[in-house]
Amino acid sequence: MKKLLILVVVVVVAVLAVRKFGQWFSVDRPTEDAVQRVQKMIGAMEGTPRDEQTALCLWALNRQALDADTIRAYANQWEEFWRRSGLGAARGWTVSVVEPAKAGMTTVMARSGDLEVRMYVPERAQISLTP
Repeated sequence: MKKLLILVVVVVVAVLAVRKFGQWFSVDRPTEDAVQRVQKMIGAMEGTPRDEQTALCLWALNRQALDADTIRAYANQWEEFWRRSGLGAARGWTVSVVEPAKAGMTTVMARSGDLEVRMYVPERAQISLTP
């Protein structure tokens, strides 16, 4: 009876895994995640009140929250990125171009009027500006 129960559980897990495989490992997923990450990061900074902590967490490691030590470790780099990017110079940014760059990396361009900012967006590392 135990073997039958284990077999049923394994089969159910295998069926669920096969159904979710395409969703979790599809080609478009990294680009969709990169767009959402950039939109949420900018949205946190454009919100009232400004949510700089959430924006930093999304920028640094693609997480909604980080522990205090990790936030302190990234704080200066975040401020430098935000200043150099020019994203704080305007409001109403929209993602206009999304291109896969290499495995686990996506290039995202955000626009606001005549301003545009191109960024490399890795899955689980800091967002950086493209050269």
